[in-house]
Amino acid sequence: MKRLMIHFVIAVVMYFVGITAESIFNPDRRADNNLEIIESNANSLNSPESPAPSNIHQGVPEFTLDYDPKEFNPRGSYFVLGRKPKGFREFDSFQLSVDAEGKTPGYASFQTYSDETYNGQYTVTGLATKKRLTFTAVPDSEEDFEYRFEGNFLKGGIMSKARRKQAVLKGKLVKLKNGIKIAEGEVKFRVEYLGC
Repeated sequence: MKRLMIHFVIAVVMYFVGITAESIFNPDRRADNNLEIIESNANSLNSPESPAPSNIHQGVPEFTLDYDPKEFNPRGSYFVLGRKPKGFREFDSFQLSVDAEGKTPGYASFQTYSDETYNGQYTVTGLATKKRLTFTAVPDSEEDFEYRFEGNFLKGGIMSKARRKQAVLKGKLVKLKNGIKIAEGEVKFRVEYLGC
């Protein structure tokens, strides 16, 4: 129950950040810059060593949605299905907060858990299409790790309607420290409904 409340609070905060950002910034101007960031992040996942993180997160983080919300809705909290890969013991979950009507941009949050403490202090940027998901989670603290993910959705429709132990997303999760890859692993995710 405590975890559900934490996810709910994160979703509500992200929603209000998104509404505020939408009213302040011009979405057309940000779209081109965001696509360059996403392409750069996606290409760096394939390199043996990723460059040190740059200060690409100026202003409000972008999470771009590129799908028809009438056909697909990835909203939910995503948890590793089965055992976590070696080196990812602290990884807890990530959440996609998207409007089913497609009227506002999407937002993502990322969460770790260690020493009986949750940490959701990450700036998350990425891209979700009907088939693919790519994101980068950069920590607010230099002591924490950066995470990157690139993968494919395994089903369509409303993602949170999947069975509890059904894999809905799979791909490669990478963990970095000061731009150096620490761990990487293939993962499958299950999803839980996010929100009320």
